[in-house]
Amino acid sequence: TDSSSHNTCMVGTGTPVSQTSWFYGQGELLKVNGIYSNLKITADGIGIPVFAFDFFGTMSTDPADTTLPSMTYTVPTIVPPSAVGVTFTLGNFTGGVVRSFSFDMGRTISPRLNVNASAGHAGFQPGPRDPVLEFVVETTSLQGSPYHATSAIDPYQLQKNATSGLAVSITVGSTQYNRWKLIMGQAQVVGVEPVPEGSVSLRKITVKPYVTGDQDNSDLTLRFD
Repeated sequence: TDSSSHNTCMVGTGTPVSQTSWFYGQGELLKVNGIYSNLKITADGIGIPVFAFDFFGTMSTDPADTTLPSMTYTVPTIVPPSAVGVTFTLGNFTGGVVRSFSFDMGRTISPRLNVNASAGHAGFQPGPRDPVLEFVVETTSLQGSPYHATSAIDPYQLQKNATSGLAVSITVGSTQYNRWKLIMGQAQVVGVEPVPEGSVSLRKITVKPYVTGDQDNSDLTLRFD
């Protein structure tokens, strides 16, 4: 039995799956159908990384007054892993001093207008994704060819040469079944810029993964194991 959980991106020919959510707040109930969302992950420091899902959906009914239903709140016995002891890899670069990182799936979600409907709206349609990872790292000496070594990197040359095939991965947590991994089988450095912060030299490096086939999903995997 495979007890791990994998979230591999949908291929371009796949059928999207939506969800329904009910939101209670300020004495009102909002029912939202046909929800599509875009994933963002932010680790701004050594706290617990935040997973955010910007979503689009349609109201199935008008907002209504309601009484909050009886709910049972449990005390969690397992705390999600924080961003310490993170395993970060960019090609051969594994020993960098990483300050923070953020990931955006870059999923496009477009409204579907419908002049034949009374509301003029037919929901939303998810489209292509454009994932991007940004991380802030302390500046190292500029590494010679191939421009990425264990403790040094030359991101300018990696961007200039459009170096391909860079394996990128981030593992947060070390305990089995209470850790997660963001895995990019192949990526490229697409941006480098200085980050001012006191007396420490920092660089924000932007990388993007890519697929190896026209209709595959080999760009990235989010794994919980």
